[in-house]
Amino acid sequence: MKLRYLILALFFLSFIFSNILIHAQNTDKYYVISINQNIDLGSQVFLEQSIDYAVNNGYKGVVIVLNTFGGYSTSMEAMIQKIQYAESKNVEVITLVAPVGAHATSAGSFIALASSKIYMVKGTSIGSATPVLGAVDEDTKRKVIEAFAAYARALAEGKGRNATAAEEMVTLGKSYTAEEAYKLKLIDGVLNSQSVNGALQELNLNYDTIHTPGFYSNFLSVLSDPNVAAALTLLATFGLLFGMVAQSEIIIAAGIVALILTLVSYSIISPFVGAILLFIVGAILLLVELKIGEGLGAIPAAIFMAIGFLLFYIPVTPPEIKPGELPKVSFIEIGISQYAIAAAIVVLGSIAGIYLHKIAETVRKRTALLDVNKLINKTGYTITEILPDKPGVVNVEFEEWTAKSDEEIPPNTKIKVVGIEGNILKVKRTE
Repeated sequence: MKLRYLILALFFLSFIFSNILIHAQNTDKYYVISINQNIDLGSQVFLEQSIDYAVNNGYKGVVIVLNTFGGYSTSMEAMIQKIQYAESKNVEVITLVAPVGAHATSAGSFIALASSKIYMVKGTSIGSATPVLGAVDEDTKRKVIEAFAAYARALAEGKGRNATAAEEMVTLGKSYTAEEAYKLKLIDGVLNSQSVNGALQELNLNYDTIHTPGFYSNFLSVLSDPNVAAALTLLATFGLLFGMVAQSEIIIAAGIVALILTLVSYSIISPFVGAILLFIVGAILLLVELKIGEGLGAIPAAIFMAIGFLLFYIPVTPPEIKPGELPKVSFIEIGISQYAIAAAIVVLGSIAGIYLHKIAETVRKRTALLDVNKLINKTGYTITEILPDKPGVVNVEFEEWTAKSDEEIPPNTKIKVVGIEGNILKVKRTE
């Protein structure tokens, strides 16, 4: 009896310690990510995923290896909020401006100011954070610049940095070298190493690898590119207008898809909402084609749904494992890539569309056969020669039929249907 209780106690303790180890296995490690691109929807999602993973898996901190000329303020603010979330969970966030020649410019400087610590290698710069505005009046421009200047000052003061130097990056567009930023007490240190790996070693950080954006983040970055956004806007406008004029449900659906992608591109709706809407558009187009179309609309419907699939937020990092729960792993993590699934949707949809088209053709021909008596007294023309002892082919009511005649009729001759014998038309020359 005592042995049984001892075994149960050991099992219980091993379960508790195994869960403790799961959460504590990374307590001295840093999760290192590289953002070597514009600050946009893609880099935003990449940073958010990375911080969630670091927080949920017990990492000591996150290192952002930053090299950017800036980007969208909406993505910048979302990334700063995520950095602040990490710090609220006692996960340190370090910005490392590297390698030599790297920049933390514009939106990048704000992200750096929000971090727990900032390090720069020699030959890098930070600053030039004056917002780029379009055709606005001077009063509006002044208000926007003052708002961003106050934001930079608040971020700097919150970390005990030189608030004046931070503010002047916005109001005067100042940019500082690593040495200048350190002297102004804007950053925490200057590193002698020229490479990213060398800088990380100089900081004596414990890390496994440097993580870079995956397919999902890169896809969102392409989608949020200003040129792509402008092209999508034009496609949406002309697609909807031309589709309504041509009364084509496929072109209208394409215009709606372009409009949805435009809204995602400008961050008006989230990628998840955009994905749901694309699935709905694809499903509606598929149903319309099944009801009144010829089946070929299933191909663009499959393409729309595949794009929607690519927009879905698919976790690339495992979620937090809570005591008593099994880890939840998505199918993406066990080896099936997004490329393969999206391609499968398009291929299967295309095959389905081709078969639906053939079915529609067959149904239409059978319907025509049922109404064959309505062809009497209709006119058409011969496609092949008709002889008294040899039937030929004619076109009547835009359909091809086997026909016979008591007279010889050459090709491309106007004819009239005078009778029906089974499924064979009896015709005569009308010229």
